Amino acid sequence: GEITPTRRANEKGVEPMKRGPNGLLSLSAATYFAAAIPLLFAPEETSALLGGSVAAGQIAILQVLGSALLGFALLNWSNRYSRLGGIYGRPLILANLAHAMTAFLLLVRAAARDPGYLPVALPTAVYLLLALAFASRLFVAPSPEGE
Repeated sequence: GEITPTRRANEKGVEPMKRGPNGLLSLSAATYFAAAIPLLFAPEETSALLGGSVAAGQIAILQVLGSALLGFALLNWSNRYSRLGGIYGRPLILANLAHAMTAFLLLVRAAARDPGYLPVALPTAVYLLLALAFASRLFVAPSPEGE
């Protein structure tokens, strides 16, 4: 029969690579990237849009946040074909869970201080969904055939 990469891998005793990218890592990478770009390249405009002052120190903090989000985006994008379960995917899950959970809690606290401030609502919901998704991957064993 025809020799395919999957057949060749099976003959060598190697498990073939997963067919498609991990949806959670791809979605979170795109989300983090979309948030990072305006923070990195338009921090003054982003701050003004959110109703903040435009102090030099604040601009630097927004850009540092943007660089961290870009780092998470690249981390998740480069691992999108990786299996998240087991011991090898745990550091990736833990890093994303820590980021999403703390961001969610900080945004909830900000929303409690100023309940009428709507720009906090969307990121809070997004971070809640990401935290729940990564938590479920941490506490649920992966299926043997992949994700």
